[in-house]
Parts: sequence; C-alpha cells; structure tokens
Amino acid sequence: MPLSSASDFTRFANSEDVRALSSSTCIPSALLSSPEWIETSGKGQVYTFTVVRRHGVEPFSSLTPFVLAMIDLPEGVRLMGNITEVDVGNVHVGQNVEAYAIRIDEFMALPLWRPTQSI
Repeated sequence: MPLSSASDFTRFANSEDVRALSSSTCIPSALLSSPEWIETSGKGQVYTFTVVRRHGVEPFSSLTPFVLAMIDLPEGVRLMGNITEVDVGNVHVGQNVEAYAIRIDEFMALPLWRPTQSI
C-alpha cells in the first residue's frame, strides 16, 4: 500500500503550515479554522539520518543496524521513518526516497521509506 493512499496531512486555512497528523492528534483550537486534508506524492528526500546500531528493546534490537531518517516531502512536510531495502552505509543526505507501508493490523499501517531514482 503506498503511503499517499492513506496519508494524514493537514494544511490549515490561510496558511502554508502543513502538519503530519493522525486522527487522534490534539490540535490547538487556534488552528481549527477549516483544516484541509491533502494527499502527498509519497516521495521525498533524506534531510538527515542516523544509523541505529544498538537498541535495548525488542523488536528493535533484533533489527539492528537500521536507518532512522527525517524525510522532506515536496508538499512541505518533514516526516521521520526507517529507510529500508538499502545497505546502511549507502544512505546519504539528499537521497531520493519513496514511501511504502506494511500492514500492522486492520487499523494500522507502518510507513517506511526506500530509495528511488527521482522525486
């Protein structure tokens, strides 16, 4: 499932302020003036990242090493997520990535990122 088919991003009225929100996010009343839900392309670029080599909590400790990154989307949103399907040594700032998701249960999917040729 592509992330763009289930994205939860809001652009607030009279503003270029775009926020990544879930349906359970608490929104300050000052920002509740007609939020507009927008669909994204599901593509972006690595803004920054770290390689997690040790983690003390399962299931993450068995997944090390893994890449945790901040991804800039062209729509103005910056998201955090794991970059997969690439050797941790080959991830770099400015790298083009695309979103995909794995289904956790009938109500939740986990967004992940993988390298792509272009945004």
